[in-house]
Amino acid sequence: FRVSPHMTTRSLSSCSRSRSCRGLHANGWLRTQGARRRLCASASRANAPPSYPMTFLSNCEAITRLAGNQNGTDLDDATKQIIQKQIEQVEACCERGNAVANVPIDDGTYELVYSSSTNTSAGKLGPFVGEVLQVFPSPDDEEVRALAEQANSKSDKPVNVERTYRNIVNLFGGLLTVSLDAVLTVRDAETIDVYFVQTTFSLNRGAIPVTRQPFDPLRGGYWKCSVNESGWRVLTANTGNVFVLKKV
Repeated sequence: FRVSPHMTTRSLSSCSRSRSCRGLHANGWLRTQGARRRLCASASRANAPPSYPMTFLSNCEAITRLAGNQNGTDLDDATKQIIQKQIEQVEACCERGNAVANVPIDDGTYELVYSSSTNTSAGKLGPFVGEVLQVFPSPDDEEVRALAEQANSKSDKPVNVERTYRNIVNLFGGLLTVSLDAVLTVRDAETIDVYFVQTTFSLNRGAIPVTRQPFDPLRGGYWKCSVNESGWRVLTANTGNVFVLKKV
């Protein structure tokens, strides 16, 4: 083909990602260097991968919008499938950004944004749905450890008490609170085993305990953590239920 006298090797290479740009150059349609630069820049942006932080956060925000104000418990199957696709995009963003999920045992409080579960773990108690928080460590850390060790002393399969946490469900604006204390231990880089220690019903956001029921022996399960980045977590329980949480 005939190369336009205005073209340079550098200008051709700068458009190597775009067939349309190469075709326009080859036919002499781009006569000025400024026009070439504008079109090449546009083609480069179209072919570039999305920005990792922007894409990650935009997908997290989309999940928040779709989940609504009942933690996803009132959603139909079609909407849950859309959210699951968004979760997969968030997981893919973490892989692209080298944000490998670590076991979520750092201190802090996380609020549930969405869950595929429809039971108490998603804040649902009968027809009512409340705010769900996870607190690391449990506010009653020493007591929870002592109860776990007490249960261990009577078990032929004692568990390793590495950390504690509390799962809190606040109903009716905190008038009634259901909390679940547990201990956890790291199994591998993405898995933690959890063992439930006691359930407490209380009033006024936990200020007035009403009844407390310990688990003896301890009941267990596990979480798989696929996202632990920028204050967001995605956990999948051994039941298959997915939980998306945001640090508060």
